[in-house]
Amino acid sequence: MTNPFQTSDMATATVKASLVVSLLVNGMTFVACGLVISDLGNWVDVLDSV
Repeated sequence: MTNPFQTSDMATATVKASLVVSLLVNGMTFVACGLVISDLGNWVDVLDSV
Protein backbone atom coordinates (compact mmCIF):
# COMPACT_ATOMS: atom_id res chain seq x y z
CA MET A 1 0.00 0.00 0.00
CA THR A 2 1.43 3.35 -1.03
CA ASN A 3 0.39 6.43 0.86
CA PRO A 4 -1.49 8.74 -1.56
CA PHE A 5 -0.56 11.75 0.55
CA GLN A 6 3.18 11.28 -0.07
CA THR A 7 2.81 12.50 -3.65
CA SER A 8 0.84 15.57 -2.57
CA ASP A 9 2.97 16.69 0.36
CA MET A 10 3.20 20.21 -1.06
CA ALA A 11 -0.55 20.29 -1.59
CA THR A 12 -1.34 19.25 1.98
CA ALA A 13 1.27 21.68 3.32
CA THR A 14 -0.30 24.48 1.28
CA VAL A 15 -3.78 23.57 2.51
CA LYS A 16 -2.57 23.48 6.12
CA ALA A 17 -0.83 26.84 5.73
CA SER A 18 -3.92 28.45 4.20
CA LEU A 19 -6.05 27.00 7.02
CA VAL A 20 -3.71 28.48 9.63
CA VAL A 21 -3.70 31.85 7.86
CA SER A 22 -7.50 31.92 7.61
CA LEU A 23 -7.76 30.98 11.29
CA LEU A 24 -5.40 33.83 12.20
CA VAL A 25 -7.33 36.31 10.06
CA ASN A 26 -10.64 35.15 11.53
CA GLY A 27 -9.20 35.44 15.04
CA MET A 28 -7.92 38.97 14.40
CA THR A 29 -11.26 39.98 12.88
CA PHE A 30 -13.07 38.49 15.88
CA VAL A 31 -10.85 40.40 18.31
CA ALA A 32 -11.23 43.64 16.34
CA CYS A 33 -15.02 43.25 16.30
CA GLY A 34 -14.97 42.61 20.05
CA LEU A 35 -12.91 45.76 20.64
CA VAL A 36 -15.23 47.85 18.47
CA ILE A 37 -18.32 46.47 20.21
CA SER A 38 -16.89 47.14 23.68
CA ASP A 39 -15.87 50.61 22.47
CA LEU A 40 -19.43 51.26 21.30
CA GLY A 41 -20.67 50.06 24.69
CA ASN A 42 -18.40 52.59 26.40
CA TRP A 43 -19.70 55.36 24.14
CA VAL A 44 -23.29 54.39 24.98
CA ASP A 45 -22.41 54.62 28.68
CA VAL A 46 -20.87 58.06 28.15
CA LEU A 47 -23.93 59.30 26.24
CA ASP A 48 -26.24 57.89 28.92
CA SER A 49 -24.37 59.67 31.72
CA VAL A 50 -24.64 63.05 29.96
